[in-house]
Amino acid sequence: MGSDFRKALTKYGDAETGSGLVDSFRSASRSVDPHPEFTLLLLFCRDYFSIISLRITRFDPFARSGILMSDHTPASSGKKTNPLGGPVLFVILLLLVAGGVLGYVYYTNRTPEDPEGMMGFRAGVEQQQALMKLREVYSDLDGDLLADRPADNLLNPEVLVFSEIATADFDKDETKWKPFLDHLAKATGKQVKMWRNQPLKIDPGEKDLPAGLLTRTAPGTQEQMRALAAGELHITAFNTGAVTAAVNTTGFHPAYCPAGTDGKHGYEMEVIVPASSGVQKPEDLRGKKVAFVSMSSNSGGRAGLVYLKSLGMTPVKDYAFLFTGTHYASIQAVAAGRVDAAFVANDLLRSEIEKGKVKPEQYRTIHKSDPFPPLCFGIGHNLDPALADKIRQAFDSFTQLPAIYVNSPSRVKFVKVDYKKDWAFVREVDEKLKEVIEP
Repeated sequence: MGSDFRKALTKYGDAETGSGLVDSFRSASRSVDPHPEFTLLLLFCRDYFSIISLRITRFDPFARSGILMSDHTPASSGKKTNPLGGPVLFVILLLLVAGGVLGYVYYTNRTPEDPEGMMGFRAGVEQQQALMKLREVYSDLDGDLLADRPADNLLNPEVLVFSEIATADFDKDETKWKPFLDHLAKATGKQVKMWRNQPLKIDPGEKDLPAGLLTRTAPGTQEQMRALAAGELHITAFNTGAVTAAVNTTGFHPAYCPAGTDGKHGYEMEVIVPASSGVQKPEDLRGKKVAFVSMSSNSGGRAGLVYLKSLGMTPVKDYAFLFTGTHYASIQAVAAGRVDAAFVANDLLRSEIEKGKVKPEQYRTIHKSDPFPPLCFGIGHNLDPALADKIRQAFDSFTQLPAIYVNSPSRVKFVKVDYKKDWAFVREVDEKLKEVIEP
């Protein structure tokens, strides 16, 4: 066996160390074969078996003896043996080795039926469905899908608290929105201050909020919803995907969206890929790595998942995915080639281009959706009606929005919105999200 082994091994490298071609094969094959060592082992076994077979066909006395001998093995003692005993045993051994190798490769490369990531995703989708209906503590007698104003315990605070979408940069936000804070103070006759986003510090039961709210939305948005429901935040904004949850769980009343000079508001979901990518259409994303923003994002999360499902693709099973946390991070991941595709809001994509953070030649768009409404400003359902009217008048009369949204020419004034009509497409996406986890 020693000489036969050396003959086979020499073909793949040094007879003593097995190096040489073995190392070259390993490095050259890694890009196309994740387990080149096993492929090499199978090739080696094939050639070793060929040498044994050649001995049999030539009636080699050592092979006929039924014993695989080295060059220095003494001659047979003359006892009768099965001439095929050695080769048969070798074939059995070879099959066992090959079966073990193939089994290892299969089990290390197969997609788990329900990996931890998919289990968490499934739980998030199921919890999201609980946010699709108005909480039982609210009524909707007029059928506008919004919580009715309560008959008593109305809020009329001495200090109004305002925020845009929750961020961690309080100082920057306060400076950015100071013109609007001053305008609100003049219109309402009240002191107005910026809300400071605090780390989440609440047990869902304390404020009677659904547990799903705290697992589906981003930490800043969770605290923002808690503050609104508790009456600590009075005027605020949510991104497109969080509006429905805010309406149904906190009594949020959507009122205004930033719009262009023509009064139109909205954006499209775009699927972007690296400029050099071979992906030409969304169907090509099967087997690729896709970036989403979060489950609380409409265009950056739920709408993209629903769209891929409409093409017959399920996360984990048909494509790998990750959540980046922000549209900007997803855009940069595509520009740098770290992911095969990303679902993003194209108004934020244009903003990144205008800021010089990404160049148009770094990506390609392979799909664009129908329009969605953008972020939306609104108030709590339980504000005193006279105060609520003054706040609306402040939105209507504010003219300095271009100075706030310097890099967003599509946001130059506030326009009124109708939640029931303008968010119908978003609610349709949310209804279909449960289909993503179905077989």
